[in-house]
Amino acid sequence: MVSAQKEVEFAKSDYDNLKPVRSIWICMDAGDNEDSINRIRFVQDTVFGKDIEFSNINKVQGIIIRLRSNENVAESKNSLIAMLEELLKREPVDIKKQRLSENFGLMMSVDTERRLGDMCNLSQALIDQGEEKGRVKGREEGREEGREEGREEGKVVARFEDGMNIETIAHKSQLSVERVKAILKEEGLIS
Repeated sequence: MVSAQKEVEFAKSDYDNLKPVRSIWICMDAGDNEDSINRIRFVQDTVFGKDIEFSNINKVQGIIIRLRSNENVAESKNSLIAMLEELLKREPVDIKKQRLSENFGLMMSVDTERRLGDMCNLSQALIDQGEEKGRVKGREEGREEGREEGREEGKVVARFEDGMNIETIAHKSQLSVERVKAILKEEGLIS
């Protein structure tokens, strides 16, 4: 965002016309007592030689706002975090509007209501996206477990058909004797 300003906001090396850039990240990964707002910025520190003051050093800053994902925790001590957590809760829009108005003094104009609706739709989309990722991961893990179990069962059956006894199969397969017997019963090889 800073370098994109060259030849738009300033030409050649006229960095005095550089506009400040703020990057704000809202992360929903904080634990129950870990909500925070952190500012990241450049700090000058002269290691050797004459101290030179750089006037534009504060033009680039980042803000990381960490929200708590657990909706059952007490309201944050920080009003911005508390408002954002309220905004991103899984609740109907009308309840959110009422709480944001009552608790945070948010005036509900037509434009504000439209934007709130957009944010609520965004928060629901993020929740839905997270749930879908969880379902996909769960299906992948289930398939992998199934493949692993299939390989395990195949090895047990092959060893039994090769004439190996149940105790030896259990030892080589790192399974309990009961599990080996259950696999062989499922395959109809023993009763």
